[in-house]
Amino acid sequence: MQLKLTNAVEHWKQNLQALLIAWGDEPKDEQLQEILKTIGAWQFPHAHGRSLAVHLLGTREILRCWSQPFWIQAAGLFHSIYSSDVYRPTVLGIERRSWLQSVIGKDAEQLVYLFHSIQRHKFFDSVFNPSTDLARGLTVTSKSAGAKGDFELNSNQVFALLVIHMANEAEQTCLANGMPGVWLARVNALGNRARAAEGAVPPVFNNCRTFFSSENELLLRESYGNATESAGSDRITAKSYFADCSTLCPWVAEPLILGAYLEILEGNTTAAQEQSQRAIGILDQWGTAWDKRLSRNEWKRVARALVNSDDVERIKEISPNFLKEPRAFFQRVVSLPIQTTFNIPPPALEAPSSIQSPPGPSGFGAMRLERYISSFADNGSDPRKAIYPDLPTQPWHDPKVFPIVSALEGAYDEIKSEISRLNDEDFHHESEKLFRKGSWEVSFFYERGRKNNENCSRCPTITAIIEQHETVRTQAGLIYVSRLRAGTHIAPHRGPTNQRVRCHLGIQVPKGDCGLRVAEKIGSWSERRCIVFDDHYEHEAWNYTDEDRIVLIVDLWHPALTPHEREVLKSLHRYAFVYADDLNRYWTANAKAKAAGLTEYH
Repeated sequence: MQLKLTNAVEHWKQNLQALLIAWGDEPKDEQLQEILKTIGAWQFPHAHGRSLAVHLLGTREILRCWSQPFWIQAAGLFHSIYSSDVYRPTVLGIERRSWLQSVIGKDAEQLVYLFHSIQRHKFFDSVFNPSTDLARGLTVTSKSAGAKGDFELNSNQVFALLVIHMANEAEQTCLANGMPGVWLARVNALGNRARAAEGAVPPVFNNCRTFFSSENELLLRESYGNATESAGSDRITAKSYFADCSTLCPWVAEPLILGAYLEILEGNTTAAQEQSQRAIGILDQWGTAWDKRLSRNEWKRVARALVNSDDVERIKEISPNFLKEPRAFFQRVVSLPIQTTFNIPPPALEAPSSIQSPPGPSGFGAMRLERYISSFADNGSDPRKAIYPDLPTQPWHDPKVFPIVSALEGAYDEIKSEISRLNDEDFHHESEKLFRKGSWEVSFFYERGRKNNENCSRCPTITAIIEQHETVRTQAGLIYVSRLRAGTHIAPHRGPTNQRVRCHLGIQVPKGDCGLRVAEKIGSWSERRCIVFDDHYEHEAWNYTDEDRIVLIVDLWHPALTPHEREVLKSLHRYAFVYADDLNRYWTANAKAKAAGLTEYH
């Protein structure tokens, strides 16, 4: 009896909450996002490696940009949590419909249920049937076996389902790498039909009054690809292709933005600003990007930078080769280059340098070291990439913190002379499996614990400096000359460990678009000067000039490691190196003995 009473009270409470929502007491965004978290939407995968929650939030944002009422926005936010004919996982069971009604209201929940229950191809067949009068509503058969009868949809519900399908398509459709997929023509067709139903038509495609064909969509994508590919070698042709894009489809922003950048290179600042402003308006109409290699907000940040006259001279220095890589282009446009004269306050480190650290293990350092060693007991971890715990972190470091910097910069002339004596055969292509365009060549002094005796003997100044300072000469680090040939771009990547930071001494630095990005900040090199950064952060480097860029790269121990921690780490690395070398010799000797035995008995 008590259980029945409890259930009745809960049912009454849910009905009251749903009624309050219908009367205008709508939940806040924070409440709805918390509900998504509570039901586990962040744990369910969706397209392109994202969670379902990200897709749902993006769909709701599009509906908000289209000025849809709360009940349609809320339905878009939860549209596939019961599952659908395309998205099969069930986040929330149908038996909890009353609960969801109490969260978003009955009208919104009914749309979520319809999205789950109606096969979209049957819905679309009925919507596009020339004899269908959407102003009168629609009858659609349920997809569920054994369902009772058909769904009788009024005109409002038909419209709501159409715009949710439009937003659902626009939010997620792209190629695997984020490049534009095929969805504009389908969304256009749905929008045209939505005008026949009852609701506030989305502002895209001139309030869905204009027809956009699938043939033009294919031409649009082709012109866009041709424009970005040709920009580095033929700006005039690229501008023409971007103009073709805007003629074919004036309702996408990205060709306008990239075309505006080319206008800046040509000195046409006013035209660039006009195009960028138009692009911002289009992005706000859509609520999503067409080229999803960047988000809508990221494209807007690029457009705003192009509008800002203070950024024009800086933007002119960016190579048009970056248009093929929007992520790198974004970083170049929105990030102010870091100068080689650093003024970065060092973080509150436990041990900024070896001079300031006590010789023995400190309490915190000893605990940190114990935690690091204990991490190897985790069978699921990769010991090659074990992260040292509790080290303070920042992408860029002030070079003045590191004693070796003054030694390197002070010996620049001798170092440059020694590097210039290295022959081409002393360099080879860098072997890491990193995507790159162009040629990246290296010549090692220390290579993950192995000393190149020939190079070191030919470069005594470099060798003396790196062996007199706290450089990483174990398998955790590298010390080498890096040569980026003209036109080379190394894709974003991360170093394997946070135990080190990386120092670059500029040896030969050409003028022009030549630099590197670490996290969100762009840096550049200067001859005779060092820069220091944490390569465990995502970083990339490029040389879009006509000359080679040459730097000396020296890995240094993270400045927060105490002397005791460094000595233990060096001992661990040395043990692993020697043990691996012994094992390799043992296995080689056994293989030779086996081969000799086979020869003897045959």
